[in-house]
Amino acid sequence: MKRSLISLFLVFMLILQCSAIAFSAESEPADFYSQNTTHNGDSALSVIADESVAQHFENIQDANNYDVVSASSQTVFVMNTLNDKGEVTESRLMTEQEVQDYNARNATSQNARANTWVGEDGENHQGGKLSIYLVVYKDSSRNYYVYGTADWANGVYSGGVNGPSSGYDFMAISWGGNGELKNSSSSDRSISGIYQYGQGNISFSRAQSDAYRGYCWQFNDTKGIYFADYIDCYAKLQKTYSTYRGKQTSIRLTYIHTYQQAVGSVSFSGGNSGVAAGVSLSSCDKQWQIEVDIPGIYY
Repeated sequence: MKRSLISLFLVFMLILQCSAIAFSAESEPADFYSQNTTHNGDSALSVIADESVAQHFENIQDANNYDVVSASSQTVFVMNTLNDKGEVTESRLMTEQEVQDYNARNATSQNARANTWVGEDGENHQGGKLSIYLVVYKDSSRNYYVYGTADWANGVYSGGVNGPSSGYDFMAISWGGNGELKNSSSSDRSISGIYQYGQGNISFSRAQSDAYRGYCWQFNDTKGIYFADYIDCYAKLQKTYSTYRGKQTSIRLTYIHTYQQAVGSVSFSGGNSGVAAGVSLSSCDKQWQIEVDIPGIYY
């Protein structure tokens, strides 16, 4: 009898465990869709499909006589949910099926505002596309010149500066090296950008910095009803010693989007000899982030 009770208890626990696993799988959100490409060497810039962005990086190479180490890109599609006032109450990255539906809707619509629609859930939605690019060059002394670009597709923002979606976005370059690669001077880093439709330059401020792990800038990604168009950032990395030691690490470009007014602080974590430092934003529930990495940085 005792053994029978134990057997029944084990069966009961197994059923509970299976149910818990099934519930967890059903409640887990679907992975977002992204287009990722990385190339190395002379043909690295071929990863950049946008002609104007590709020309920007080619001009940098030609003007400075750099060697291209590697280039990496990532494109994602963004879905915002709007309330009755046109304010963004949720922002997330689209799944593959949502991207297919979004592109099909834009291809067949005669409406200039085809990036807004009413979903099957009855909610008002707005779509957008963001591409980020990371290109690393080097000189004969193995100094690394890191350039990052974030490029938003054209679109009109529905929220406005007083909506709950108003908040800073963040862009960061980070690296590994365990303290043996540094960005030590303000002249060795920069950032610039403009808003769409001739709405002027974007203003930037420092969000976080560590000479041996990374630099992060913050900015408003909207101006009135208009999105940011593009943001370009740069950092030069140098060894902390003169000799080449054959060590290897990676460099990362991170973009963080928020849609709430009050956020916490940015921090770097890791940054050991083989892996670029991670970037995170605290005290902000309404955010998402993407990043691209370039490995094979020898020093």
